[in-house]
Amino acid sequence: VRRSLARLELLKAAADKQPQACLAALGQATEAGLDCESPYDFDSALQCTDGQPKAELQAALAPLRKPYDRLLAERVLGSKAGCADVRTAVFVAADYYHALGDKQAESAVMNTAIRKLESRVFSDPKADRNAADNLRVFYEANGNDDKLDSLLLKLIAAYPEDYVYANRYARLLSKRGQHQKALPYYEQAATLAYGLNRLKNAEGQAKSLIALHREDEARRVVAEVLKANGPWFPDDAARLKKLVTAS
Repeated sequence: VRRSLARLELLKAAADKQPQACLAALGQATEAGLDCESPYDFDSALQCTDGQPKAELQAALAPLRKPYDRLLAERVLGSKAGCADVRTAVFVAADYYHALGDKQAESAVMNTAIRKLESRVFSDPKADRNAADNLRVFYEANGNDDKLDSLLLKLIAAYPEDYVYANRYARLLSKRGQHQKALPYYEQAATLAYGLNRLKNAEGQAKSLIALHREDEARRVVAEVLKANGPWFPDDAARLKKLVTAS
């Protein structure tokens, strides 16, 4: 109960932008040890205290270093990980180490997370979909493009019935300007997507076709998708229609 009340105080202090109250509430929320919800507490406190004097902030945060390190090692990234939200815990850890002025730990935590997840994911990409998706996000955040591509291709092969990975890889390639390479993945996703996702996939596909000066094909793709969509998602459908009308 005390922990829950402290968390409510922390949220209130953060909303009111009261740095000292945020740090006090964080201390109360963690005095009985850290749990899987603690990274959210740290995140709230770090955002609340952004811009505060470094020495003062570090003095308040430093006593929590060992408990946070232990949470990461044992419950977040351990062999028997017990926290569902690995992603938040790792990203908040990087922000926390940054606030402490420990640049080495800030850069190392992402690499540690990647190494731990790689051993779990690459042995069987379908064994833990959450771990695979976390690894994807960490690769992207860390700029590991080659490994990210390799992982996405493995996930496309592992989940042939799911549009999401083909679409995600297509969007990634488009973002890099590799529109020709993206098109087959948009096409693969198109055969699997439905509802709003079908419109979103068609939007990406049309944009890549337009970037390649293949406007007629883009119009055909949009026309087919709008016909299949019917009256649903009118705002998204209108935006998609406008995309090819403007071209």
